[in-house]
Amino acid sequence: MNADAEQQAAEAQPRVSGLDGAPAPSMDLVHEAGGSVASAEASPRETLVEAHDRHQLEVRFNYTLGREPGPQRYSVDLYFFVPRNVGVSRANYSRDRFYEDANALVRLDAATMPLDRLADDQWHGSPLAKLTQALGDFRSSPRPPPSTPLSVHVKLYAHLFTAGVHDELARLSPDPPGGPAAFERDLLATLARIRAALWAYRRVRAAWWTFESVCHASFAEDLRAADEYVSHALDERLTRFARRVLSKPSLYDGSGAATRCRLAMAALAAEETRYRQRYGYLTLTERDGAGEYFVYRSSLLKKAIQSALYLDMREVEVDPFVRNAVGAVAAALAAIWATALAMKLPAISGLPTGTKLLVFMAAVVAYVLKDRIKAVTNELLVPRLRRYDHTRWLGGEALSAVGLGMLQARLREKTSFVADTDVPAEILALRRMRRTVSNAKPLSEEVIHYGKVLEIGAEDERAKMPQDYWVRDILRLNMRHFLVRLDDPVDKVAYYDHAHERFASAVFSRVYHLNLVLRTRCETAGSVEERLELHRVILNQKGIVRVEAVANNKVRDERRPTGLRLSFRSRRRTGPR
Repeated sequence: MNADAEQQAAEAQPRVSGLDGAPAPSMDLVHEAGGSVASAEASPRETLVEAHDRHQLEVRFNYTLGREPGPQRYSVDLYFFVPRNVGVSRANYSRDRFYEDANALVRLDAATMPLDRLADDQWHGSPLAKLTQALGDFRSSPRPPPSTPLSVHVKLYAHLFTAGVHDELARLSPDPPGGPAAFERDLLATLARIRAALWAYRRVRAAWWTFESVCHASFAEDLRAADEYVSHALDERLTRFARRVLSKPSLYDGSGAATRCRLAMAALAAEETRYRQRYGYLTLTERDGAGEYFVYRSSLLKKAIQSALYLDMREVEVDPFVRNAVGAVAAALAAIWATALAMKLPAISGLPTGTKLLVFMAAVVAYVLKDRIKAVTNELLVPRLRRYDHTRWLGGEALSAVGLGMLQARLREKTSFVADTDVPAEILALRRMRRTVSNAKPLSEEVIHYGKVLEIGAEDERAKMPQDYWVRDILRLNMRHFLVRLDDPVDKVAYYDHAHERFASAVFSRVYHLNLVLRTRCETAGSVEERLELHRVILNQKGIVRVEAVANNKVRDERRPTGLRLSFRSRRRTGPR
């Protein structure tokens, strides 16, 4: 099909509804329990499923730290129900191929704080206070203290600033009870807080200029990158907000409030543009090729700021005993076979030549079988005795910088195809709820199970971990192997048009539905919480069309002693690789 046909299919596609006839949720929204819609800025103990881009499905999990004393265990089970006509099966999609397509990222996140608290360099919860305290150490110390660890606080401030701007603007309603005048008043107060938080950081950065020559070069670069990043992030968020609210007819009541609001936002945006031009920061222009460089540079800035928040995942060998034990069993079986055969073989010196040849061939076959016995034993027993495919320890400079250096975190994961009979009953029941086509016979499906367990504890179980932090676990799955066998993304349908009493044809989009059931379980020393979610991924040959949130059920929330205890002895024995 050509591009015109695809455009026609998009325009002719009937309106696809979500639950109860409502429009299907967009890809950057997720349904909470009770049916409300939350933004993509997920909070602790939430999950988010969305399309990262046309070919990557992103699933995020948030694991809270320090909310309750003692160890914590988070378990996640993802069940992908893949229709057989998609063409993915255990015969062509191996475990190794799944992990090639999966990109796992783990980062530290912090609770968003009000901008006025963030800008307070005397408040202990603000990263700015750590930078101000370090300034005092540089002024009073006979030798320059280490500066590299301070980069985490610089980047954390930039991250919290952009999150704070998002929250401040999201709270502004263009239709407040007080009308446009109230909106104008709230907007001016918000812009003042944004401007104050910007310049609070820039004053601290200016104070560091004196010491940049004795600091690590990377620290000075991070100070500059954070300054440029917050300016660009503010420009983007303010522009999106202005375009959204200034299109509201309710602001135009004849009082001029809409014009004054626009001028106030434009003034802050213009200030930032002049600031970036003054210090040589990137500024978008309409020159040929400038947009490409702008996008590239912005992406590098974002990665540079968020790099300090990502945690190192170091894989460890956790199953040497299992592999060695299985190898010993396999060798023993092979030795028994070879010994038994040798005992039955007669002396061949006086035998005819033909018989000697047969005996020689029997010995060769015995040797081959001995080798195969060892290989098959390893292949069959190791996967059954090894509970997880990978085990990783989480660490990174961000943990120590925010007072989480005592933290021990172990992440384990596994994946496999499972039969319908091995899928838990509650997972199957949720899969069959609210089907797209009622009363239709269910299609046969392949089921891929991906499991993950994160265990978090402290070296000293009595140690109190800081609150208001959580680990954000991001799984991005490239859907390329799910797309290669799909039909053309459009389908021409011939039908009788009853309204116009004529025979007609139309071009519609052809899509496939991949259902994803998530089970998340949070277990602490004093509580157990379990949640089930159903999401539907709509695909066509070109990639992900959209992601729909279908159901979200809390199935367990108990406050009771669980006796949870964690053992991290394997880390001490084997160490990170």
